Amino acid sequence: VTLADLDKFLAESANSLTKSIATGIKDLDKDLHGGFPRETLVTILAGTNVGKSMFCISLGAQALKAVDENGNNMNYKVLYIPLEGRRDETIMRFASCLSSVEYGKLISGSLTPDEKNRIKEVQEKYTDRLLVRNMMDFNTSIEKLMAEVGEIHKKFQFDYLIVDYGQLLSAQATTEGLRFTMMLVFRGLAALSRKYNCVVVSPVQATRQGQESQSVSFDRSKPQEKYPVLRSSDISEAFEIARVSGIIISLNMTDDERNEGKLRVFLEKQRH
Repeated sequence: VTLADLDKFLAESANSLTKSIATGIKDLDKDLHGGFPRETLVTILAGTNVGKSMFCISLGAQALKAVDENGNNMNYKVLYIPLEGRRDETIMRFASCLSSVEYGKLISGSLTPDEKNRIKEVQEKYTDRLLVRNMMDFNTSIEKLMAEVGEIHKKFQFDYLIVDYGQLLSAQATTEGLRFTMMLVFRGLAALSRKYNCVVVSPVQATRQGQESQSVSFDRSKPQEKYPVLRSSDISEAFEIARVSGIIISLNMTDDERNEGKLRVFLEKQRH
């Protein structure tokens, strides 16, 4: 590559296929210059039971609903690969998010006629653009996942790949410990984003120390100090994961915010 190639890259950047995919959070999209760029690994950092999976499902739903400047749907395709949980859970949560029907009503089957119609509309509109591939086998490796994604891409050219979540993957290669394994796993996820010109998103778990920093309460009658935010160093096995991630976003929630149903989104890293 030389500067003579610059015209080609500028033209590609202007092409709709390489435009960023909006997150649906206006302030975040502004900071990201439109959203997540393709060929990027995005990690979502949070503690236990904060809502990493639901946040990722929301991102996928926003991609499915994304429209251009003329209001036309962008027709993005989303591939979601859960590595834990129930096999029907992810598709049910997507249905809830896309239709604005409470998840509890979906799993209990207590839907009103209007809610059933909304679910039917979602099925008709998004069935061909959302694929959930459950890979919940014990000891699933990054090599197996990459091979499976390659087979899927032959028939389903996705724009958005969500792996929930990468730290549950192993590596077939002999490794020197968990840190080296995570290096192989997240380098593999980053490679998928480049190979298929897509956005790859994976939640990551915060360390115990990082989670404990969130478990605080504030006296609202006194001047507030800065609310705690999770940083790259709070990622479990942080160094290699942070290094290969193009974007790192942390989800933050103090004890007070948990009671109030509030979540703070912090943009920790933006390589571009």
